[in-house]
Amino acid sequence: MNGEIEHSMMKEAFQHLLPEDVQSVLFSDGTGLFIERKCNEVLDHEQLFTISHVIESDFFVSTLFFTGQFHKLGPHLPEAFSFERKLFSMPGSLSHSTIHSVESLLPSFLLHCLPSEWKTHLLGHVITILEEDPDWTQIIKVFLENQANVSQTAKQLFMHRNSVQYRIERFIDKTGIDIRSFQGAILAYLACLDHLHDKVNKEEE
Repeated sequence: MNGEIEHSMMKEAFQHLLPEDVQSVLFSDGTGLFIERKCNEVLDHEQLFTISHVIESDFFVSTLFFTGQFHKLGPHLPEAFSFERKLFSMPGSLSHSTIHSVESLLPSFLLHCLPSEWKTHLLGHVITILEEDPDWTQIIKVFLENQANVSQTAKQLFMHRNSVQYRIERFIDKTGIDIRSFQGAILAYLACLDHLHDKVNKEEE
C-alpha cells in the first residue's frame, strides 16, 4: 500500500471486504498478507480489483497485489514464501496492472536471468524489427496477453480490428515467426518485454 495508513481502520476495512475465512496481516511498512485456505471459492482478480478500488476511494491509498501459489503447510512453506517474495520484488518486472501473479511475472523473471549475450542472439533480430514501428511492441504484447484474440486486442488498444490484423500479419512476415503458435508466442513475448525494459531504462537515465 502506498500512502498514509491508519492500521486499525485499515484492518477493520479488510475484515469487511474479505471473505470470513481469509485472514489479513498488516505490517508497519505498508505491506501485508492475505492468508486463505484453498477451497472451491478463492479470491480472484475481480474481487481484488474491487478491494483495491474501495481502499483507494475510502483511504486515498493505492494498492498493489501479488497472488502467490497455494502450498501445503509444512517446513518447506517459509522457503516457498521467500522465493515468491523475491520474484515479486524483482525490479523492472511490473506493468501498470494492480494485480500480479507468479504466472504473470515468470516471463520477466526468466528474461532477467537470461545472460545478455543470449538475449542478443535469441531476441536481437525480433527487437530490431520491433524498433521499425513504435506501435508494434505494444500491439504484439497485448495480442499475446489476450490469447491471440484480434478483436479483444483492438478493443483494449482502441484500434480498428483490421488495423491490428494487418500489423500482426506484417510482423509475422517480417520476422518469420508465427506468433499464433505457442512456441512463436514465447519468443515474441520475451522480445517485447526486453524491448520495453530497455526503453524504460533509457528513459530513466
